Amino acid sequence: MRFSRHQGVSGFDSQTSRQAGMDTLRVLAMLTVVAIHTNFELPTESFTTAHRAIVWVLQQCYSWAVPFFFIVSGYFFTRGWHPGSKTVRRYVIRLVSLLLVWHIIDACAPHNPLADIEEYGFIRTLYWQGRTSWNQFIDHPLAYLFRPHLWFILSLIIALCIQNVFLHLRLTWISIPITVVLIAIYAQSPSEVSDRILLGLLCVGIGSLCALRSLSISFFAALATVCIAAVVEILLVTAGLSLWGFPYYTCAIVFALGMFFLGLAWPNLGKDTILPRIGRLTLGVYLCHMPLIKILSAPLSFYLGQPFFVGIVVLPIVVFGGCVILVWTFTVLLGTSREKLPIARTVSVN
Repeated sequence: MRFSRHQGVSGFDSQTSRQAGMDTLRVLAMLTVVAIHTNFELPTESFTTAHRAIVWVLQQCYSWAVPFFFIVSGYFFTRGWHPGSKTVRRYVIRLVSLLLVWHIIDACAPHNPLADIEEYGFIRTLYWQGRTSWNQFIDHPLAYLFRPHLWFILSLIIALCIQNVFLHLRLTWISIPITVVLIAIYAQSPSEVSDRILLGLLCVGIGSLCALRSLSISFFAALATVCIAAVVEILLVTAGLSLWGFPYYTCAIVFALGMFFLGLAWPNLGKDTILPRIGRLTLGVYLCHMPLIKILSAPLSFYLGQPFFVGIVVLPIVVFGGCVILVWTFTVLLGTSREKLPIARTVSVN
């Protein structure tokens, strides 16, 4: 592992060139996130023991995706940051705008939209669902704001704002120990809200530290980290063990860090394919994949007649492909340039 310092974050070349390897891994991570959420639609009560075992193992192997996105966000945020820059303002304004729009969309989207609209009509369904969502927000505002799947955006906003303060104070190195102490404190009375905020803080801090210290490991070391972390997590979760009561803190963060280092060690991964271009659309895919899962899960399972195969293979691929087409079409209609899309910029690994 190399610990050479950059001459300063402000010296980073912020041009719009790409790092194909990191964009390609974004695609894999996003497909994994979609698969996590399609698993919720599986009728596991009708599965055989073998089917349940397969689903369980896959769920453990999927655990790296969300921490990976946090780490990558912290890394590229820090690489583009310099004193006096408007980096955090640009990030926050954009993310808050997207969060508000998609909270409204999500609030009005019924769980089974096709069946509900057919039975009650479009206007009545939207009204009932919107009213139900509003009541949930009034009763438990924090729990509602951190609801799946939009909690990631809110946690990312909080983490980037706090990391921006640490960067201004030149105390980035202390952000991780502070977060670890908070995790230990909140482990006494864990909750989904504190868990998700602290996960974002810890992983964004790790990514930021990797940027500042130019941390990197060899490809084979990164691959070994990924394999060992995945196996250890499966064994620990099988044994019912979990650090501080939070599954993510067992091995998922190490798993994600290994994948992140793979992207740094293999910068040309997927360079001559369409994958890096799809990788630019992952934020949009993340935002719109849950409504599409709601729409497609029932008809796909009905027409194909194999809920296990549909949930494990067909539904994640169809939803991901549909989201990519929707987001790409939307950006074309808006005339959004590539520079304004969520990207992973090219960096030199010293």
